[in-house]
Amino acid sequence: MPRISLDKQALAELARLQQPVEIRDEAGRFVGTFIPVQALNALWNPPLAEEEIKRRESSSNVLSTQQVKQRLESL
Repeated sequence: MPRISLDKQALAELARLQQPVEIRDEAGRFVGTFIPVQALNALWNPPLAEEEIKRRESSSNVLSTQQVKQRLESL
């Protein structure tokens, strides 16, 4: 992945962020989106309530990889 080095001011602004933010140039044109590590971790690892963890662990509706593969191939 290509890298871009930021000046200290831009880096300080991005380091304070807790949620994704749009990056725009001086003319207001959309350049991209910056997602801070904390926000990215929250997207990939959402917190689960203890009840939900227990429900998932006790679920009898568990399929093997082969069963999932067969199901997908039948669609």
